[in-house]
Amino acid sequence: MDKPQQIEAAVFRKLLSHLDEHKEAKNIELMILADFCRNCLAK
Repeated sequence: MDKPQQIEAAVFRKLLSHLDEHKEAKNIELMILADFCRNCLAK
């Protein structure tokens, strides 16, 4: 695995850990953070 993939994997694991510890995070907040909306799926 190259360095960028290692960094991305580490960030993803950290995000999953954070979300597991903070159950108050809402899906809509995550979609806003990711600049993604469910209405985009219909387009």
